[in-house]
Amino acid sequence: MANNDQAKTQNSFIRTCCCFYNGENKGDNGNRKNYDNEGSYYRTDVDHEKSLYQNKCVVKSITNSFAYCSWPSINEDPLVDQDSSEGASDFVESGLYQAIRKSLTLPQPEGYFGKTCVGIKYLNQCFVFKQWHYQIVIKARKNLRQGAMRLSKLEHRNVIRVLQFYLEFNGVVEESGAESLSDRMIDMNPNRLLGCYQRHVILSNVVEGLSYLHSKEIVHNNLTGKNIILTSDGTAKITHGGYYTVFPEAISNIKVDGFKNSQNKLGYYSSNAYNGIVEKSNDIFSLGAVIFLLLCGKEPYLCTENGKDVDARSILQDKKKRKTLKDKRIKWAKNPQLSTTTYRKCLVSIAKNCMKEKLSERLSIYQIKKTLRSCLDIYFSGTDDMLTTGYVSVNDCDDE
Repeated sequence: MANNDQAKTQNSFIRTCCCFYNGENKGDNGNRKNYDNEGSYYRTDVDHEKSLYQNKCVVKSITNSFAYCSWPSINEDPLVDQDSSEGASDFVESGLYQAIRKSLTLPQPEGYFGKTCVGIKYLNQCFVFKQWHYQIVIKARKNLRQGAMRLSKLEHRNVIRVLQFYLEFNGVVEESGAESLSDRMIDMNPNRLLGCYQRHVILSNVVEGLSYLHSKEIVHNNLTGKNIILTSDGTAKITHGGYYTVFPEAISNIKVDGFKNSQNKLGYYSSNAYNGIVEKSNDIFSLGAVIFLLLCGKEPYLCTENGKDVDARSILQDKKKRKTLKDKRIKWAKNPQLSTTTYRKCLVSIAKNCMKEKLSERLSIYQIKKTLRSCLDIYFSGTDDMLTTGYVSVNDCDDE
């Protein structure tokens, strides 16, 4: 491979992603329909498949075993099949099922890998439903259940939980958060401004979540500010990734025209990611773009220089330009022992080395974690309030 790259919840219960229905199931009219051994109904005609998908499908496959466990725990033996067709029929009428079905009829944000339905309410909790793009569904249709299962087994405080899979809707139910990092960073309300230490905590959370995914041999390959979710307590969690790992049949080049409605995301992907090469270094590159967002409060794909598109990597590799990467709305922490060294400069260095042209020169996830731990000791030690709450006011950090 070339070594270059140019570019707490309430104590309610939900049904988790445990067993996925195989065999027969009832359609809306109560009649039995035939399915293959994956519980799916499909034809070889791709256009017909796309039509079915866009019309929310005619497939009626749902969970046939419901593990009633306190969320966010999950059944330890999720592949045990049980005969509960009566329970499955009841579940079709459940509030969560109907809420998902209704949400899919409404205008929803749509990213490169599918549609995201937010604000789904059930048992006084909010959930998100991720409906995968029809191109993924068509290519990986025989392994959708297995892929969803692998995602559901990921358990880390900095990774959004996948809770249940719906073959009928070609997607998964996920835990919800408060907002995305991108939305929070571009918010001009001074009362919602993220302070210096808050940004450090968020970045550390993202790195921990990414490190966990890599330890499970999963490449996120879709790390953007929109796919980093902030919870109400300030925790950052990564989401909506790993699809090319769990659905290898769907791997393809990432097409730029797929971002016509969200060009700001273009700066997050490396050339290898665009070329359909799925590897961990893609996530390191994307992490550099996330740091760019934290540094200046702007997305890593800009149109600010003479009407020409400018990406984060080109700015970070230019010594003169990267000096301008500074969110002037906040004060950046200084090294008390060396006032010319600031946390901002540390982040610039990390981002630059994450987005190196040569893959061998990019930082490893271990090196990034080690650097951030060192930053915690250098720039943020000695302030009890910051260390206990994770928040800091603008005035707690010195300017450069």
